[in-house]
Amino acid sequence: MELEEAIGGFNRQLGVGGFSIVFEGKLSNGTKFVMKKLGNADIGHFHFHAEVATLRSINHVNLVRLFGFCTDSAYRFMVYEYMRNKTLDH
Repeated sequence: MELEEAIGGFNRQLGVGGFSIVFEGKLSNGTKFVMKKLGNADIGHFHFHAEVATLRSINHVNLVRLFGFCTDSAYRFMVYEYMRNKTLDH
């Protein structure tokens, strides 16, 4: 529930991809983050697990950090560190 409030009830959308929508959020302690919401659990199953496994096993300065993830519903969510005014290729 705190994450839903922190992203403004899914109203702060940053972008849309093939299997996901990305939202910006801010926790009560001021920490900014982005949350990726993967739609249709059946289609995104392999993509989700591959991305989580990769990011959990690699710790590198050129990769965004995965703060956490959730698989408790028809949707899957991944919470990443926020990259201010940058894209992942920077």
